[in-house]
Amino acid sequence: RDAVDVQQLVFPGLGWFKLDAAKELLVQDTPVTHFKGAQKQVNYLLGRLNYLRDSDQSLFAWVHFIEPRRPYQQRPGFKWGKKLRNRYRSEVAYTDQQLGRLFKALDEGGWFEDSLIIVFADHGEAQGERGYYGHHNFLNAWTMDIPLMVYFPGVQPAKVGDAVQIIDIFPTVLHWWGLDY
Repeated sequence: RDAVDVQQLVFPGLGWFKLDAAKELLVQDTPVTHFKGAQKQVNYLLGRLNYLRDSDQSLFAWVHFIEPRRPYQQRPGFKWGKKLRNRYRSEVAYTDQQLGRLFKALDEGGWFEDSLIIVFADHGEAQGERGYYGHHNFLNAWTMDIPLMVYFPGVQPAKVGDAVQIIDIFPTVLHWWGLDY
């Protein structure tokens, strides 16, 4: 935990994520790779993890999946109908499948023994509540309530009832590294 040897950002290969303005929001000189689709992103990250573990190097990785996002697609193995809500559920199931692949590889590779893992969403998605679909127009529970899961080696699983915010992730990472904030 004293230092991180390699930093890597794995972003979607489309739109805003490829603009120069996006790089201004990131840690300076951090390598960014872009891939279309969570499956390709996980494949890249798994290859990177195996390489770094073989060379005894640590990694700080930020992987940003774009799925589920409109226009929702029916994903192979998760075809539940063409309605918008069913396509959204297909995207969620597909993303969960990719996270499952990643977590299985982390477990099999021994990464859970010495890794801080944080999973969160940047926003929710309204699915027809009050006639609204998406996430850009209103601030309500459908867009503001998001999942946040933190794995900290040696800490027993628990559900925290206190309200937290995305901004709470930064001090959590600093605490992991033993730094004051």
